[in-house]
Amino acid sequence: MKTKTLSGHLNRKLITADENDTAADIALLMKEHSVGAIPIMQGEELVGIVSERDITARIVAEGLCAETTLARDFMTTDLTVHSFDENSLDFLHTLGSSPNRHLPILEKGKIVGMVSDRDIVSGLKKKDDHLKRVFFDEKFKHDKTTYFFQTILTTTAMFVVLLMLDFFSNAVLVAALGASCFIAFAMPHRNISSPRYMIGGYAVGALTGAACAYAASNLPTNAFPVAHAYYYVFFGALAVGLATFFMVLTDTEHPPAASLSLGLVLHHSGLKTIAIVLFGIAALSLIKEILRPLLKDLL
Repeated sequence: MKTKTLSGHLNRKLITADENDTAADIALLMKEHSVGAIPIMQGEELVGIVSERDITARIVAEGLCAETTLARDFMTTDLTVHSFDENSLDFLHTLGSSPNRHLPILEKGKIVGMVSDRDIVSGLKKKDDHLKRVFFDEKFKHDKTTYFFQTILTTTAMFVVLLMLDFFSNAVLVAALGASCFIAFAMPHRNISSPRYMIGGYAVGALTGAACAYAASNLPTNAFPVAHAYYYVFFGALAVGLATFFMVLTDTEHPPAASLSLGLVLHHSGLKTIAIVLFGIAALSLIKEILRPLLKDLL
C-alpha cells in the first residue's frame, strides 16, 4: 500500500513570524490561525520555530514579559527539517524521537509549511476511514443488530430447507438455493426476492433446462454443427441463454435460476430433481414472506 507523503498533510497557507516579533505577537498569530507552532524567519531564511510549548516553558514558566521578549530570544533553533516528498510514516518515526511536535517542511530549500504529529495521525485516520468505507458497508456501523439478526435468519432458513430436500444426491443443483437465500434475506423488499421472481424464475429455469437436457439426450449428435465432445456444453449454454430470455420476457428475473437450467443439462437430472428444487425455492420464498415484516434491505 502506498503511503502518503508529507505534501498531502500540508496546509498551503504558511504563517510565519519575524525573529524580532514579540512573544505576545506570536501568541496572537497562533490564536488567530489555530496553529500550534510558527516558523521564525530572518528575511527569507528559516532560523527557528516557536511553539505553544516554547511560550509555556520559556515565557510563562520563567516569568518573562511577553510584550518585550523577542522571538530570537526564546525560539527553538535546533531544528530537524524534512523534505516535501518524505514518507509520512518515516516522518512520524522521527517525531517520536524528537522533543518537537511540529517540524518545518522544505521544498527546493524553501519552507513551505509545518507538519505536526497530529496532522499525520489525522491524515492516517482519514485514510483508514476511507479504506473501511471501501471494504465495509457504511450502514453496518449504524445497524449491526439487523445484520447479525438477518444472518442468523438466513442460516436458519437454509438449514430448514436443506433438511427437507434430498440435498446429498442433488448437491450441485440445490446449491443454487444458497444464492437465492442470499437474495431473499439481503434484499427482502426488492422485486427480485418476491415470490413471482423467485418461484417464477426457477420455473422458467426448470422448463428451459429440462427442454435442453431432453434435446441433448435424444437428438442425434449430428443434428447441430457442434463437435460431439461439446454437445452438452452447447446445450448447457443454450439453456442459460433461453432461461435469461424467458425470465426477462415474463418479468421473472432471478439470476440463480439460470444456474438451475445449466445444471439440469450438465448433470442429466430428471423430474425428481426439478421437483426437489422447485419445492425448495417455494419453501424458501414462503419462509421469507413470513419473516418479511422483520427484515430490512441490507444492500
